[in-house]
Amino acid sequence: MSNARAILWLLVGSIAAVVAYFVVGVYAPEARVQADGRLAAVPADPARLVVSRVGEPATVLERDAEWRIVSPYAARADAQTVLRLVDAVSFAEPEDVISEAELLKLGRERSDFGLETPRLVVMLGGAGDGSDSVSVSFGVDTPSSNGVYAAVEGSGSVCVVPAAVFAAADLSAEAFRDRGVFPLGAESVASFDVKRPGEQPLSFERGGSGWKTQEGQSAADKVDAFLTLLSAAEAKGEEPFVILLDGITDPHNLGAIVRSAECAGAHGVVIPERRAAGLTPAAAKAAAGALNYMPIARVKNLNRAIEALQEKNIWVVGTAMDG
Repeated sequence: MSNARAILWLLVGSIAAVVAYFVVGVYAPEARVQADGRLAAVPADPARLVVSRVGEPATVLERDAEWRIVSPYAARADAQTVLRLVDAVSFAEPEDVISEAELLKLGRERSDFGLETPRLVVMLGGAGDGSDSVSVSFGVDTPSSNGVYAAVEGSGSVCVVPAAVFAAADLSAEAFRDRGVFPLGAESVASFDVKRPGEQPLSFERGGSGWKTQEGQSAADKVDAFLTLLSAAEAKGEEPFVILLDGITDPHNLGAIVRSAECAGAHGVVIPERRAAGLTPAAAKAAAGALNYMPIARVKNLNRAIEALQEKNIWVVGTAMDG
């Protein structure tokens, strides 16, 4: 009789253990932290980064001497932004891991976590043939919104990573772009070239007595003023915003435009030396004090100034009253 009672209690205990396992496993899978280690084995010295976001062209960055954006456009990348993303993926520790066997037991699929069509995929590759590359896909948020479901390519498991990891990796191409026009400041520029279509490049070199070109001495203050317009944006951590004026012969109109440029947050105004209004008292009065704050550069050739801006990956948009 006692043996039968013992067997009965053993069966009841086994059934209770099974029920408890499924209750915990099905209704609170995030509460069981099973992961021991980091999310992915990232290459020790990554040289290629690809960020694919839903509905946008993939952002591709490569490192040679420095990190650069190679797609969807070419530009210098901010190394600190790249390293923050790399560190976020490298040191991410999953809060939970649901193995492939558990997914099968629970009757769940990767699509239930938004991983069949992930909203973000990050690929990190080394400097070699890419055999050591790793890809991490990010799906939907967890029910608590404190985490995001993620999966490493080649693994059948689904991980839960902190939402901060996803936020650090969910970057557009513009977020990677280096906002500085001159990484070391305008004073670090020793030379630059300006080229017009069909003409030989015009080279500027800084010497002990100022800027020089093939045509002779160039006014150092004018060249430095032009460079200062670009470096002013770097000091503010903003995209360079420069207003170039052509054919403005009325000083009142010039002053009004300078005033508007200051209110719009422009970093400077470029005007030609000839066939244009100068910084006269009438222009200063119309500017209503804006000339005291807005850097102004006067150049001999406006077309060359435009090309110099384009060489710095600055977009140029032209407007005309007659359309």
